[in-house]
Amino acid sequence: MIADHLADGILAALTTGSPFEVRAAANAGGQTAGEDFDQDGMPNGAEYFMGATGATFTPNPSVVTAGAVSTVTWPRDPTAVASFMVQVSDNLTEWTEVTPPDASIDESNPNQVIHTLPSGAPLKFCRLVVTP
Repeated sequence: MIADHLADGILAALTTGSPFEVRAAANAGGQTAGEDFDQDGMPNGAEYFMGATGATFTPNPSVVTAGAVSTVTWPRDPTAVASFMVQVSDNLTEWTEVTPPDASIDESNPNQVIHTLPSGAPLKFCRLVVTP
């Protein structure tokens, strides 16, 4: 932070850095996007993307299945300056990147990202990877 004197004698604090760095300074002890300040299993970058603030628990969203279609919906802070990708796996070891624009990713609502999981066997896992 850089202190700046205003003409009327009031001291103002100006925060410098990227939007993520400003958020990390206020909510994540200044840690990087890949670290987990509040130790809830959700990286700081993903919490920033989802609009989470403070050191509260941030849950992973659940898979919702309707008929034969399974989706995951992540909350999204439309002011977050970040790129993202979804990764899918059938074994939790090898991951395949799914990046927008892709038919399986719905970004029509700026407050969320919905990913439709591939149908059929084998069972699929997914995760959100965020780069502020």
